[in-house]
Amino acid sequence: MSRRASQLQRTRDALRRAALELFTTKGYDATSVAEIAAAVGVTERTFFRHFATKDAVLFHRSRERFDVLGDALGVIDLAHPSWDDVLAALHQVATQLQEQVENLDQVAQTIVQSPSLDSRRREQRALWEEWTTEVLAREGAAGPAAFLAAAVVTALNRGQELWVRGEGSITLSEAMSRAVDEARAAFPRG
Repeated sequence: MSRRASQLQRTRDALRRAALELFTTKGYDATSVAEIAAAVGVTERTFFRHFATKDAVLFHRSRERFDVLGDALGVIDLAHPSWDDVLAALHQVATQLQEQVENLDQVAQTIVQSPSLDSRRREQRALWEEWTTEVLAREGAAGPAAFLAAAVVTALNRGQELWVRGEGSITLSEAMSRAVDEARAAFPRG
Protein backbone atom coordinates (compact mmCIF):
# COMPACT_ATOMS: atom_id res chain seq x y z
CA MET A 1 0.00 0.00 0.00
CA SER A 2 1.37 3.40 -0.95
CA ARG A 3 1.95 6.06 1.64
CA ARG A 4 -1.02 8.09 0.34
CA ALA A 5 -3.32 5.07 0.31
CA SER A 6 -2.20 4.22 3.83
CA GLN A 7 -2.98 7.77 5.02
CA LEU A 8 -6.41 7.67 3.36
CA GLN A 9 -7.18 4.37 5.07
CA ARG A 10 -6.08 5.74 8.45
CA THR A 11 -8.34 8.77 8.00
CA ARG A 12 -11.27 6.59 6.94
CA ASP A 13 -10.74 4.30 9.95
CA ALA A 14 -10.48 7.30 12.31
CA LEU A 15 -13.70 8.77 10.91
CA ARG A 16 -15.48 5.46 11.37
CA ARG A 17 -14.25 5.03 14.95
CA ALA A 18 -15.20 8.61 15.84
CA ALA A 19 -18.64 8.20 14.27
CA LEU A 20 -19.31 4.97 16.16
CA GLU A 21 -18.21 6.53 19.42
CA LEU A 22 -20.47 9.55 18.88
CA PHE A 23 -23.39 7.35 17.77
CA THR A 24 -22.98 5.32 20.95
CA THR A 25 -22.74 8.29 23.31
CA LYS A 26 -25.06 10.82 21.62
CA GLY A 27 -27.21 8.67 19.35
CA TYR A 28 -27.17 8.43 15.59
CA ASP A 29 -29.72 11.19 14.97
CA ALA A 30 -28.10 13.63 17.40
CA THR A 31 -24.68 13.26 15.77
CA SER A 32 -23.79 15.51 12.85
CA VAL A 33 -21.22 14.95 10.14
CA ALA A 34 -19.52 18.14 11.32
CA GLU A 35 -19.05 16.62 14.79
CA ILE A 36 -17.60 13.43 13.36
CA ALA A 37 -15.16 15.36 11.19
CA ALA A 38 -14.18 17.67 14.07
CA ALA A 39 -13.49 14.68 16.32
CA VAL A 40 -10.85 13.55 13.84
CA GLY A 41 -9.58 17.03 13.03
CA VAL A 42 -10.70 17.07 9.39
CA THR A 43 -13.32 18.97 7.42
CA GLU A 44 -16.80 17.83 6.46
CA ARG A 45 -15.56 17.74 2.88
CA THR A 46 -12.93 15.19 3.90
CA PHE A 47 -15.65 13.12 5.57
CA PHE A 48 -17.64 13.09 2.33
CA ARG A 49 -14.59 12.01 0.36
CA HIS A 50 -14.63 8.82 2.43
CA PHE A 51 -18.36 8.30 3.00
CA ALA A 52 -21.16 9.47 0.72
CA THR A 53 -23.58 9.84 3.64
CA LYS A 54 -23.56 9.60 7.42
CA ASP A 55 -25.25 6.20 7.32
CA ALA A 56 -22.57 4.92 4.94
CA VAL A 57 -20.30 4.71 7.99
CA LEU A 58 -22.52 1.83 9.14
CA PHE A 59 -23.27 0.20 5.80
CA HIS A 60 -20.13 0.85 3.71
CA ARG A 61 -18.85 -2.73 3.79
CA SER A 62 -22.17 -4.43 3.23
CA ARG A 63 -21.00 -6.48 0.26
CA GLU A 64 -17.94 -7.74 2.14
CA ARG A 65 -20.15 -8.72 5.07
CA PHE A 66 -22.55 -10.44 2.71
CA ASP A 67 -19.68 -12.43 1.22
CA VAL A 68 -19.28 -14.03 4.66
CA LEU A 69 -22.91 -15.18 4.44
CA GLY A 70 -22.48 -16.18 0.80
CA ASP A 71 -19.61 -18.48 1.76
CA ALA A 72 -21.55 -19.89 4.72
CA LEU A 73 -24.49 -20.85 2.50
CA GLY A 74 -22.34 -23.76 1.31
CA VAL A 75 -23.28 -25.71 4.46
CA ILE A 76 -26.95 -25.81 3.42
CA ASP A 77 -28.12 -29.01 1.76
CA LEU A 78 -29.94 -27.35 -1.11
CA ALA A 79 -31.81 -30.51 -2.05
CA HIS A 80 -33.34 -30.72 1.45
CA PRO A 81 -32.68 -27.51 3.38
CA SER A 82 -33.39 -27.60 7.09
CA TRP A 83 -33.32 -25.22 10.01
CA ASP A 84 -30.23 -27.10 11.21
CA ASP A 85 -28.52 -26.12 7.94
CA VAL A 86 -29.60 -22.51 8.34
CA LEU A 87 -28.34 -22.51 11.93
CA ALA A 88 -24.96 -23.95 10.86
CA ALA A 89 -24.63 -21.19 8.26
CA LEU A 90 -25.59 -18.49 10.79
CA HIS A 91 -23.12 -19.81 13.37
CA GLN A 92 -20.39 -19.59 10.74
CA VAL A 93 -21.46 -16.03 9.89
CA ALA A 94 -21.55 -15.00 13.55
CA THR A 95 -18.06 -16.33 14.18
CA GLN A 96 -16.54 -14.71 11.11
CA LEU A 97 -18.26 -11.35 11.52
CA GLN A 98 -17.15 -11.04 15.14
CA GLU A 99 -13.58 -11.79 14.06
CA GLN A 100 -13.57 -9.51 11.01
CA VAL A 101 -15.73 -6.48 11.84
CA GLU A 102 -14.26 -4.04 14.28
CA ASN A 103 -16.87 -2.74 16.73
CA LEU A 104 -19.60 -4.99 15.31
CA ASP A 105 -21.63 -4.51 18.48
CA GLN A 106 -21.64 -0.72 18.10
CA VAL A 107 -22.60 -0.92 14.43
CA ALA A 108 -25.45 -3.35 15.09
CA GLN A 109 -26.67 -1.43 18.12
CA THR A 110 -26.78 1.85 16.21
CA ILE A 111 -28.63 0.29 13.28
CA VAL A 112 -31.21 -1.50 15.43
CA GLN A 113 -31.84 1.39 17.84
CA SER A 114 -32.10 4.25 15.34
CA PRO A 115 -35.61 4.62 13.90
CA SER A 116 -34.30 7.01 11.24
CA LEU A 117 -32.28 4.10 9.83
CA ASP A 118 -35.33 1.85 9.36
CA SER A 119 -35.59 2.67 5.67
CA ARG A 120 -31.90 2.04 5.08
CA ARG A 121 -32.11 -1.18 7.08
CA ARG A 122 -35.00 -2.39 4.90
CA GLU A 123 -33.00 -1.52 1.76
CA GLN A 124 -30.05 -3.53 3.07
CA ARG A 125 -32.27 -6.46 3.97
CA ALA A 126 -33.76 -6.47 0.46
CA LEU A 127 -30.28 -6.32 -1.04
CA TRP A 128 -29.08 -9.22 1.13
CA GLU A 129 -32.16 -11.26 0.16
CA GLU A 130 -31.45 -10.54 -3.51
CA TRP A 131 -27.79 -11.55 -3.16
CA THR A 132 -28.72 -14.66 -1.16
CA THR A 133 -31.30 -15.66 -3.76
CA GLU A 134 -28.68 -15.29 -6.51
CA VAL A 135 -26.18 -17.46 -4.63
CA LEU A 136 -28.75 -20.16 -3.85
CA ALA A 137 -30.15 -20.18 -7.39
CA ARG A 138 -26.64 -20.41 -8.83
CA GLU A 139 -25.90 -23.34 -6.54
CA GLY A 140 -29.00 -25.13 -7.77
CA ALA A 141 -31.41 -24.81 -4.85
CA ALA A 142 -34.16 -27.39 -5.39
CA GLY A 143 -36.92 -25.29 -3.86
CA PRO A 144 -37.68 -21.68 -4.46
CA ALA A 145 -34.40 -19.87 -3.84
CA ALA A 146 -36.18 -16.64 -2.91
CA PHE A 147 -38.14 -18.35 -0.12
CA LEU A 148 -35.03 -19.96 1.36
CA ALA A 149 -33.12 -16.68 1.02
CA ALA A 150 -35.85 -14.80 2.87
CA ALA A 151 -35.78 -17.39 5.68
CA VAL A 152 -31.99 -17.15 6.01
CA VAL A 153 -31.92 -13.35 6.00
CA THR A 154 -34.88 -13.11 8.37
CA ALA A 155 -33.16 -15.44 10.84
CA LEU A 156 -29.92 -13.47 10.49
CA ASN A 157 -31.66 -10.15 11.14
CA ARG A 158 -33.64 -11.53 14.07
CA GLY A 159 -30.47 -12.98 15.56
CA GLN A 160 -28.72 -9.63 15.30
CA GLU A 161 -31.68 -7.92 16.94
CA LEU A 162 -31.74 -10.43 19.81
CA TRP A 163 -27.98 -10.00 20.25
CA VAL A 164 -28.22 -6.21 20.46
CA ARG A 165 -31.17 -6.33 22.81
CA GLY A 166 -29.30 -8.84 24.99
CA GLU A 167 -26.74 -6.10 25.73
CA GLY A 168 -23.85 -8.48 26.13
CA SER A 169 -25.73 -11.19 28.00
CA ILE A 170 -25.52 -13.55 25.00
CA THR A 171 -23.07 -14.08 22.17
CA LEU A 172 -23.99 -13.43 18.56
CA SER A 173 -23.89 -17.16 17.94
CA GLU A 174 -26.30 -17.81 20.84
CA ALA A 175 -28.60 -15.13 19.45
CA MET A 176 -28.59 -16.87 16.06
CA SER A 177 -29.61 -20.11 17.82
CA ARG A 178 -32.50 -18.34 19.51
CA ALA A 179 -33.64 -16.83 16.20
CA VAL A 180 -33.66 -20.24 14.55
CA ASP A 181 -35.51 -21.71 17.56
CA GLU A 182 -38.19 -19.03 17.07
CA ALA A 183 -38.44 -19.98 13.39
CA ARG A 184 -38.74 -23.67 14.25
CA ALA A 185 -41.52 -22.89 16.72
CA ALA A 186 -43.34 -20.76 14.15
CA PHE A 187 -43.11 -23.47 11.47
CA PRO A 188 -43.25 -26.86 13.20
CA ARG A 189 -43.22 -29.89 10.97
CA GLY A 190 -46.62 -31.43 10.41
